[in-house]
Amino acid sequence: MSNREIAGHLRELYGVVVSPDLMSEVIDAVLDKLGAWQSLPPEPVRTFVSFDTARVTSCCEGLARNKTVPMTLGVMHDGGKENRGLRLK
Repeated sequence: MSNREIAGHLRELYGVVVSPDLMSEVIDAVLDKLGAWQSLPPEPVRTFVSFDTARVTSCCEGLARNKTVPMTLGVMHDGGKENRGLRLK
């Protein structure tokens, strides 16, 4: 897709007006980050991955609400645990 096509999709889907020049800058920055990420060494092997949830209380517009936060945990060979991701709904 061209920068103008991407800018058109953003305008159509989200009502956001972005110039093709800004799209070009953003795409270049993302490609730079992607290149750096791809050159990282492989992550250590995990024995297994666990999926769990936690209940948290959050405040929004003065109201306290309980929310469930799905989590992904990786368990390493040495028994250590690593948070692989959280998703707030």
